[in-house]
Amino acid sequence: MFLNSALLKALFDSREKNIRVFINDVFYDNFLLFLKLLDNFDALINQINIRAFIDILTIITMLEIKKSKQRKEFIKDLLRSLLYGINIFHFDFKRDYYNYVFNHIKRSILRDLIVFFMEFIYFDEKITKFYIVITDCNKVSFKKDSCSLYENCMKKIQKNKIYLRLNDHNVKKLSKFMVSYNLKNIWIFLFKIIRLDLVYFVFDLEESFEIIFKLLFGVKFYTEKFYFHSFKNATIILLKMRYHLFLKNLNVLKFNFNFNLNELKQILSLYDNVNKITIKTHEIDFGTLKFLISYCRDNSYKSFKVVSFCYISENTISNSLKFFPKNLIFLSDLIKNENILKPFSSHYMPFIYNAFYYITQNKLNFLYNILFLEILNAREIQIHLNNNYIPIILDDSIFNSLRYCKTLKKFCIKNIKLSNELLMYILESNTLLFVEIIDFEYAFNDEFFTKSSVLNFNLKFFGFTNSKSFIKSKFMIYLAKFRSVSNLKIYNTGMMLENLYPRFSKHNFKFVKKNISKKIFLKKLEIIAWTSLLYMKNCLFFLSEAYDLVELESISLNPCELTEIDYVLFCKMIKLKVVKIESFGKINNIDLKKLFSNSALFNTVIVMNISVREITSDDIRILSSFKNLMSLSISSEKIDFMTIKNIKRKYFLTTEFILKEPNRENRSNEINEHLDSEFMFSFP
Repeated sequence: MFLNSALLKALFDSREKNIRVFINDVFYDNFLLFLKLLDNFDALINQINIRAFIDILTIITMLEIKKSKQRKEFIKDLLRSLLYGINIFHFDFKRDYYNYVFNHIKRSILRDLIVFFMEFIYFDEKITKFYIVITDCNKVSFKKDSCSLYENCMKKIQKNKIYLRLNDHNVKKLSKFMVSYNLKNIWIFLFKIIRLDLVYFVFDLEESFEIIFKLLFGVKFYTEKFYFHSFKNATIILLKMRYHLFLKNLNVLKFNFNFNLNELKQILSLYDNVNKITIKTHEIDFGTLKFLISYCRDNSYKSFKVVSFCYISENTISNSLKFFPKNLIFLSDLIKNENILKPFSSHYMPFIYNAFYYITQNKLNFLYNILFLEILNAREIQIHLNNNYIPIILDDSIFNSLRYCKTLKKFCIKNIKLSNELLMYILESNTLLFVEIIDFEYAFNDEFFTKSSVLNFNLKFFGFTNSKSFIKSKFMIYLAKFRSVSNLKIYNTGMMLENLYPRFSKHNFKFVKKNISKKIFLKKLEIIAWTSLLYMKNCLFFLSEAYDLVELESISLNPCELTEIDYVLFCKMIKLKVVKIESFGKINNIDLKKLFSNSALFNTVIVMNISVREITSDDIRILSSFKNLMSLSISSEKIDFMTIKNIKRKYFLTTEFILKEPNRENRSNEINEHLDSEFMFSFP
């Protein structure tokens, strides 16, 4: 394991005659024990106590021993050795090790401790890493009630972050270890020495409420952030958690369930030290809103965000809304009056944020009203022009007015011509994060944006759906101006490529390359051709002029066909985690062997969704090569028994395997019997 020490390697490479390594705050006896354990772990296992355990982790950190199979097995054995020798009641973390652990032991090592402990229970490290002890922040976003592996988080993954996410399923599984005194002791001990960046509970079953307190009895989380989601009223649980689970350093609280005013008062009273609170609920009445206005005015140092589906407007006193404090943001989709749901009226707009505003053809006059847009407080605007009309060009003054809507984050427009003014509005916006254009026609001046020096660093998602004309290569110059786009969606959008007009396109791509100085790194890409759009061939090549596809983590492809250059570009995507490939009903089947010819993908991909005309035995062998698959879904028009025979449970031990098509009713008895024997009885 010493061979993986970056510190020792650097010292030896320096060619110094005298090499000295100083390790502070570690007992000499424990350092000797560490050296002996490297040689013969089993013989010395009974000499490991809590202090030795922490000292050895400190030594591994100070020597900068890199992550490896040897380090992993050593730390696992170290943790396992505590099973029969730990006494947490004689361990005073605050007195003895508080600053010591936080300042000396690497966060990645502390995170591994939880993962390895969970593995003792689950017998599966992957489940723990992807669903319980999480580094990927798209799985702990409070904006989503449930986590989708197909969603891509806009924020960067922080390697030194430790997120603990517990739901109904995994608390039930974890509760089985409560019968073991030694396992329970280690569980308590780990959370004494590990500072969590976030604790997130997602509970919908009442039995989970009972289990969680037994599971966490004796545990105190050292964390600043706590998120809690439940479809049931969980006020009592939230109140109990404050006393039993958290130290006084909690600073961020976000919860999502229904409650009444008295329950809200109890929660805020108990979590009085929390300075940032986000509340999501189905509905809020004026009495609750009035209390929040008063509470936020009295606690101006606190930040409040309240999101509800509807605001019950009965008994609303308009004068009270005029005193809305700056530290309170209230978002609601609809107004409820006398049990009738209505859109927001301008009466409430200056005070309440409208999460969504829908504008149709006959309401376009609202977009000319600058005052209306200033008080609208909308986070999302959708403009749907009549589908019976050909795409239209909106008046320039509409985009001038939209600039006054300072809260707008999401903008969708349908049945529109891509004019210079529309595209310039999107480019110059410093608030928009999400833009989708549907049923559009390419109608702007190709040369217009080559002369513009404006760049956009805010937009994260750009989507184009159902183009009524081809996107030309020079459009890449415009797209390249959005430097922070990480998610790109192309649905049924034809592209004018070199196989259509070779001379013209060759000249154009040279022109494009000259005007794009630096490519943009995408994280998620969707290219879908539901219809037979001939000119979506070479789509990856077309986009590669503006985007660097090497950093892609998620890709969805449903092309008319993949060309040789598409295969070459796909093989360069060495960081893919989610792959969704569809060619259902297409003329040419996708060659999975050629698609995954880069073996690096066998280690990175965790979710695979394959829908093709025909699955072969060679395809199954390729899919069996993926080492970290958590989910595999296959749909095929044609699949025979000789192919199915190659699907073995031993290749997918930690993978959720789904055969969508053909379904059980449309498969032969021979195929169903094989799947039942390999996976489960009545395999769906």
